[in-house]
Amino acid sequence: MNDEAPASGQMQSAPADPYAAYPDDRAARQSRWPVIFGVLSAVYGLFGMCLQGFGAIGSLFSEQLVSMSGFEMPPMPAAMKWAGFAQASVLFVLGVLLIIGSLMLTQRKALGARLVGAWAVARLVMVVVGLGLGLATLRPNVDYQIESAVLMREQMQARPDIPANAIPPIPDREDAEASAIRMLVVFTLVFSVWPIAMLFVLTRGHVRADVESWKSSAPVA
Repeated sequence: MNDEAPASGQMQSAPADPYAAYPDDRAARQSRWPVIFGVLSAVYGLFGMCLQGFGAIGSLFSEQLVSMSGFEMPPMPAAMKWAGFAQASVLFVLGVLLIIGSLMLTQRKALGARLVGAWAVARLVMVVVGLGLGLATLRPNVDYQIESAVLMREQMQARPDIPANAIPPIPDREDAEASAIRMLVVFTLVFSVWPIAMLFVLTRGHVRADVESWKSSAPVA
C-alpha cells in the first residue's frame, strides 16, 4: 500500500464529517448581484426615462402630434395635461437617478446602492401619486376619450377613402370607465414590481454586508 500524500493537482478526498456545512462563498455572491441588478436597473431606468420623456411631450403637444396624421383632436383638459406633464417630468428625473445609481452599483460603490434604494422609495411614492391622480381625473379622462372618439368618427366618415367598416364605434361610457380603471390598476401593479424587488434585494443581510465592505474598501481621498 502506498502511504504517500496525493500529488499536487489531484482531487482531494471528501471531508471526514459528511454533515459539515459548506463554507459561504461570499466572494462569488459579491461578484454576481451588483452586476445583475445594476445592469437590469440601468436598462429599466433608460426605458422608463425614454417613456416618460415621450409622455411629457405628448401631454403638452397631443393635439399637434395627432394633427400630423391629418386628423383633428379636441383640446385635452388642462388638469389632465399639466398633471400628466408634472408626473412624467418627475419620473424622467427619477429615471436619470436610477441610471446613475445602477452604474455605480455595477462598480460596487456604496453610494450606488443608496441611490437605487432612494429611487425605489420615491418610485413607490409616485405609484401612489399616479393612482390618486388617475382616480381624480377619471371622469374628465373618460369625457375626453368619448369626445375624441366622436370627433375622430366624424372626420373618418367625411373621408371617402376610409370604408365604413373601418370606422370605430363611439365607446360606451360605462365600458370606457371600466377600461380606464382596469388600466390604472394594471399600471399600478406593473410599476410597483421593480421598486419592490430592488428594496427586497438591498435589504437582504448579505447585500447590506457587501455594501458595508465597499465603504471600508473605498480609497481615501
